[in-house]
Amino acid sequence: MQCSAERKVSGRAAASVSRQPATVIVYVLSRCQPKAERAMHNQLLTFISLDPTSCLLSLSRKRNGSLGVGRSPTYGKLRRIGEKANTRGKLRASAGSGQQDAGRSQGEIDFAKLNFSEGNELSGMVFKPDAELAKAGPNDSRARLAFTKSCEEAINNQINVEFTASYAYHALHAYFDRDTVALPGLAKFFLNQAEEEREHALKLIQYQNKRGGRVHLKPIAVPAMHFQVEENADAVYAMELALQLEKFVQLKLIEVWKVADQEGDANMADFIEDYLSMQVESIKEISEYVAQLKRVGTGHGIYHFDRVLAEK
Repeated sequence: MQCSAERKVSGRAAASVSRQPATVIVYVLSRCQPKAERAMHNQLLTFISLDPTSCLLSLSRKRNGSLGVGRSPTYGKLRRIGEKANTRGKLRASAGSGQQDAGRSQGEIDFAKLNFSEGNELSGMVFKPDAELAKAGPNDSRARLAFTKSCEEAINNQINVEFTASYAYHALHAYFDRDTVALPGLAKFFLNQAEEEREHALKLIQYQNKRGGRVHLKPIAVPAMHFQVEENADAVYAMELALQLEKFVQLKLIEVWKVADQEGDANMADFIEDYLSMQVESIKEISEYVAQLKRVGTGHGIYHFDRVLAEK
């Protein structure tokens, strides 16, 4: 008795073959085989992957008990499907090459001037170097894009503002670090402020270089400072000066943001907005310090305030 071990290819499998004609997978059922032979067949004939132009195999048991391998009845149908799919692929490839040749014959497309909204056909597009960059000298930035001279100048001005504030804070630190003043908490606070403003200036320098601008450092103008040593007037004076410095930096940042907004530079506006938020926090903090210093009075009050500030 001949027992066929072939699984017929269903309509769903045939559709899969039509979509991917390069591979046909045939699962072999061996339920009718003896247990020992079934184990061997499961190892060797779990699936067979063939090109559609090759033979599709089936497994059967001959009358003498041996196993036979031959063509499946579905071989001819699957082969015709594969041949049709291969023909369609060749036609598409030839049509695509014809379109590319036609695109090249129409002339090159300048990518910098291409408007993608005008159409979806981009075959035959040739990328060309930017004509302006081709004329650029060795010192001209290749990273510069939509970064106007007004924005470049505004960043340079803000770099100067940040360095000026840092320089002023260094002067305040030096005063409270004297042995005749000896208020380490205030000295530490103003040193931290100086380093923060310097860090802001360095980030602005990095941003200027990222956008393809050129950094031009300017002279630093430090405001005159006249400390009074009576009672706690020196601490109040210094903290009020710090408050004015923070407001000064904030107003200058707003001017830079306005320039970015007028020039339509969204990236620069977003960059400056982070600093505007930090300045609001600094102004609030120093305003509270001024109020606390005016409340604590002289003597032990200013000493206690300095100790609390040193522990922060």
